[in-house]
Order: sequence, then C-alpha cells, then structure tokens
Amino acid sequence: MIFLLFSLQTSKTAVEPGLGAYLFCGFALALSVIAPGMSFSTLLMPLGLYTPFVEGIGHLRPEVLIPGMTGCVVTFVCLARLVNRLLEKQYAGMSHGIFGIISAATVMTVPWNSFATSPETASRNLFCMAAGIVAALLLEVMNEKMACFPENETE
Repeated sequence: MIFLLFSLQTSKTAVEPGLGAYLFCGFALALSVIAPGMSFSTLLMPLGLYTPFVEGIGHLRPEVLIPGMTGCVVTFVCLARLVNRLLEKQYAGMSHGIFGIISAATVMTVPWNSFATSPETASRNLFCMAAGIVAALLLEVMNEKMACFPENETE
C-alpha cells in the first residue's frame, strides 16, 4: 500500500475525478463507517480525490452524489457483515491490515518537502509533530483513567 501511494506521489499522478473515482470515494466513505479506525479522508487525500469529492457533495453535484451514494450502498450491503465477522474471527489480522492502510496513507499526507525549505520550518514541523504525538498519548492516558470509573459505563 505504501509503495503504491509513494509511486503515485513521486510520479505526480493524481487519480482523475470521474465516475469510477467517485464510486471508490463512496466505497472509502462507507468503509470508514464500517471498519473502526479507517478514515476516508486519509485514503482519498494522497490520491487527490478528497477535495473534489467533498466539494461535489457540498455543492450537491449529481455527478458526484450518485456514484458516491452508489459506492456507499454497495459497500454497506456487501461488506458490513463480512467486516463484522472478520473482526470477530480474525481480529488481529484485521487490526494489522487497518493499521497498515492508515499508516501508509498518513505517511503520504505529510508534506515532507516542507522539511527541506529551511531549518526554521523543519524545526517548526518537528515541534508540531511531537506536540501531536504527546497530545495523542495524553488523550489515551485520560481515556484509560476515565474507563476506570463505573458511572461512565453505559448499558
């Protein structure tokens, strides 16, 4: 996955928005609802499809809405139970697969070229990345502490 995304980025190839691309966008949107941790924006940004898809939805363009909704519905009908069953029976494999896809797509959305513009920019970028990692870790610690309180459980 990372090799595919890297080759698309280095060759400056973007997927041309069209019927097939918007069907894929609908698939990615539905998959982000079905599979925990998946984000359709993380999948679409490296391919150059995020902005045209979201703008098309925002402007209610039928050439975006119809294939996008079709991709969503087909994905929900065909994959919802399968993903659920796979998560029950092959949790480790599914988790690793989802993590791999998310990691590969995330690496491709980082503007690595901006690190080379100047030492100040590189240090600012590194600081922001470190701050984001620290914030995520603190939120995880807070989440674990909140899980210890029985009144926060819902049944």
